[in-house]
Amino acid sequence: MFFNKAVSAGGSQYVDRGDPDTGWDFALGDLTTDDTWNDLDLSSIVPAGAVAVNLAIQINDDISDSSIHFRKNGNINADTIISSRTQVASIILEKSFIVGCDTDRIVEYNANAVTWVTINIMVLGWWIN
Repeated sequence: MFFNKAVSAGGSQYVDRGDPDTGWDFALGDLTTDDTWNDLDLSSIVPAGAVAVNLAIQINDDISDSSIHFRKNGNINADTIISSRTQVASIILEKSFIVGCDTDRIVEYNANAVTWVTINIMVLGWWIN
């Protein structure tokens, strides 16, 4: 389902970002791939009041089973983590998903400490109260 305008549901409103003309918002060189949780600051894209973001990612590695994980900043419950994993070496995996963000519009990510070929991230939209 695609949204052209804001859509209300459950007290929050989804805002479609539209067509970002700059391509990916974050690329491999913008990220730290050290197998620890790092902040991804979305505040230059996502407005104040957002409670969750819709992200698209593209990953590729020259080995299988490399992974990147996302969670709301500060969450520690493993059941709230969204993960993507290279299933086959040198094959691009693309995915979109929803993750909560804190009031500063920060989410956390954890990428394996390997020599990645590609990690790209784009903000597609957000839910705002």
